[in-house]
Amino acid sequence: QQQQQQQHQQQGHLPLAPLQLISMQAPLGGQPQHDAEQLATPEQCGQQLKQQSRQEPRSNRRERRFYSENGGVAQEVDADCAFLDAATTVTEALQTCADQLEHLSVGELVSCLHAVAKFSEAEGQNSSPTSINRDPRFEIILAQLCACSHEITTPRQVMRVLWALGKVNAGGRDVEAIIASISEKATPILPQFTSMELSNSLWGLARLGRGAGGDARLLKLVSAIVLEGTPRVSSFSAQCLANSLWAIAKLEVNGAPEGDFCRSCVSQLRQNRFFETTPQGFANSLWAVAKLRLHTNIATPFCVDAARYAIEEPADLSGFMPQELSMALWGMAKVVGRRTGSKGGGKGGASSGAATEVEAFAINVAAEGTR
Repeated sequence: QQQQQQQHQQQGHLPLAPLQLISMQAPLGGQPQHDAEQLATPEQCGQQLKQQSRQEPRSNRRERRFYSENGGVAQEVDADCAFLDAATTVTEALQTCADQLEHLSVGELVSCLHAVAKFSEAEGQNSSPTSINRDPRFEIILAQLCACSHEITTPRQVMRVLWALGKVNAGGRDVEAIIASISEKATPILPQFTSMELSNSLWGLARLGRGAGGDARLLKLVSAIVLEGTPRVSSFSAQCLANSLWAIAKLEVNGAPEGDFCRSCVSQLRQNRFFETTPQGFANSLWAVAKLRLHTNIATPFCVDAARYAIEEPADLSGFMPQELSMALWGMAKVVGRRTGSKGGGKGGASSGAATEVEAFAINVAAEGTR
């Protein structure tokens, strides 16, 4: 076995053990056959893959999925991130990528863009989207990614690019060209996307706005994601549901497919009783329901359930940011308000019971705000 390992390594192949690879062509949702005792932990997988990546030629690197003992979930470890191991800030990531730009594969360019967006999220105000977009290093990375955007062909790459561009509010001709290219490449492979990849892609498109890549192409991709996502809403996490609602409301698309999708998301959140919903997700979903002007029969029960969920555990409001409390209360007031009557379209029809629930939530918000 040792001789086989040595021969394998000399020929440029990866060591055979102890990692077990999952076929990327396995049936969607299928569970790999495995012996749990022989599996490495996610941390061990990541450490070993990084060591392998440094030895392996870049042209041979690919995205890999490793089966994890953690809840039996397939976790992805990105070999294309290895060259960014030493980077811990936006500046370091940009400089590392700029220094190696001519030698980076499309996967590594995508990882670079994603890393910059992630670091900017962690650094907050210390690394604003404006400063990133004005950085010459970021501009040349976008130009290089634009030149090879036709090679962005996997669900994960598509999702990462859209999410990252949206996160840093990127704009300009290169971004428009990248979005246009992705719009053509992504639609045929949407059935291969996970629910999170669908939701994050939609969120990224909403952050970019309708001007990126031309309204027609962007909205065509949005509609395709919506059509793919609607029958799969039951598999969306609470965060994915909230992000999806926010994205459709932000884009202000109100076609029949988008309406069906949003109603399905609202129904799923109610069915899950807002389980694992974050304060931001809670606020965003209420804001979106009000903004979308869904029919009273959909919007009012959603707001009532949300108010009940919040007032059952008043202490939970301490985890909300002021803006999140404000958004949530605004959404409830917009839907329920003080109106009487029974007209649809997001207006009227608020029962006294509904108003009472929202009023109780408002009182708790006021109490929280005066602490």
